[in-house]
Amino acid sequence: VKDCKVCPLKGKCTRGRARSLSRHIYEDYLKHARKQTKTPFYRISQRKKLYISDPFVYSLFLAWVKGEVEPYREAIRLVEDTLYKSKLTENVVGIHLSQVFPKLGYWRNRSEIDFIGLGKSPLRQYFEVKYQERITSGDKRQLKKTRGGIIISKRTLAYDEKNAIAIVPAHLFLSVL
Repeated sequence: VKDCKVCPLKGKCTRGRARSLSRHIYEDYLKHARKQTKTPFYRISQRKKLYISDPFVYSLFLAWVKGEVEPYREAIRLVEDTLYKSKLTENVVGIHLSQVFPKLGYWRNRSEIDFIGLGKSPLRQYFEVKYQERITSGDKRQLKKTRGGIIISKRTLAYDEKNAIAIVPAHLFLSVL
């Protein structure tokens, strides 16, 4: 508590004799953490993608986090989930691409390119995983900007000559890597 009698802002701040403010015990740490979220390093760290090389390990970990008594039940539930199948396919494709390309990255801004395989300069290959029944023009949007690439699909096998985009089913794509 400061002496409020001499403060020129007293009339705007309080009607009482004085005003006191309390701080959280960890305020200094919270302030430091908030400041860190404004740094470029923090923003970059938030853009990482994590791929687990064994999908079953992922399901075991998820079951443990959820407190599941029977982890196999969680694995079966995940395999039956359409969204998870798509993520699992992206995971498997990423693991296989990482063994082909010396550097493997991705791009995320307002939209995303799942994988950018970097070979010997200036070789770059762009990959989008769209594990779904139909590939639409919207699914090709990002690859059109890169002037071509490969979409890994569920069943579609096609080539968009105008945009230099190959669409390959996941099972075929993975068999030729």
